[in-house]
Amino acid sequence: MGTSKMGDQEETSPEKKEEVENVENPEVVADGNEAVPVEDEEEEIPLMDLSSYFVKPDQFEGIHILDEKFEKVAGAPNFRQLPGFPIFGTGQPTEAGMLEILKRAKAGRDNAKVIWFTVRQEPVVYVNGAPYAPRAPDALHAHMETKLDKAELASVCAHLANVLKKRLKNSEDGTIKVHKDKNYAENPMERSDLEEIVKVESIKDLESVYKECAEQSGVNLVVVNVPVVEDQASSSGKTFDNIINNLKDEPASTPCVFSCQMGRGRTTLGMVVACLLKEIQLTEDLKKMNEMNLVSSETLKDLLYEKFERVTYEPVEDEDPLCKGEFEVIKQLCEALPGGSEAKRNLTLFLINADHLLRVLAFRT
Repeated sequence: MGTSKMGDQEETSPEKKEEVENVENPEVVADGNEAVPVEDEEEEIPLMDLSSYFVKPDQFEGIHILDEKFEKVAGAPNFRQLPGFPIFGTGQPTEAGMLEILKRAKAGRDNAKVIWFTVRQEPVVYVNGAPYAPRAPDALHAHMETKLDKAELASVCAHLANVLKKRLKNSEDGTIKVHKDKNYAENPMERSDLEEIVKVESIKDLESVYKECAEQSGVNLVVVNVPVVEDQASSSGKTFDNIINNLKDEPASTPCVFSCQMGRGRTTLGMVVACLLKEIQLTEDLKKMNEMNLVSSETLKDLLYEKFERVTYEPVEDEDPLCKGEFEVIKQLCEALPGGSEAKRNLTLFLINADHLLRVLAFRT
């Protein structure tokens, strides 16, 4: 912490002193209630100027699509844990939702390391504990496409928070305007925009929310930015490499959380990549235990079957071969690559066992 030198000062009455402090501290308003702090200092030139952008809530009615029989976490749409693995997925959670996820991921361990992969491109700001994302005035239904690294994204998120704080400061009633879809539709062309007024209690940038939730939950939180365009993965494999490089040197027991706006396609992609890697790690760990005579060969065989091979739900009868990934090009690829057929079989088993929970896979390859 920085220090400041104090010289001789004229004695100030308590009433006058409180008045001066309130002027210097914009977090206190006339009625004594806490307000959102507004930065008066000149902001550095942002990497992206979002001063004219609107903000829309990440969460909306109907965002949660998992079956009602699965446990819900309030504020965390489409939250789920991959069975048998410390791998979690969620839509962009509220502050309360994020805190609950971290508590579950730590599994009762103090200062447990948790890696949070944010598998989205757009900046995020929290208003009254709920996530919002910026939208261009001429493209209200389109996600921003960026290629920001973690530090750059944090900077833009902080800029977005400052933009909203300035709007709040300029309002006369402690409110800001937000935009939302009147009725959600899968096709953006069928959505209509609705402007709303929100009474503001708090505005926070994403980095601050991560930090506060990590402190409150008692975890060692590591955040990794994996920018992915909705319904698209990197053709060069950078998306997969990013996830693998951040997990390969971690114990298989290290929990990881994947999130995008809705917790569907991009989140599922990350969960599957993490699951494939953790299968390798767990298999190697079990084989080492077998070599050390800590588990028998028969036990090893049973464990590997239960963990990675047993189908945990009833398959669909007479399922279309294409729905099982039986494309001609995939068959040719499996024949051309050493171990290709076995690799496809392992991946298919993962997706079969997870498909009933994830509910977002159109086909398995």
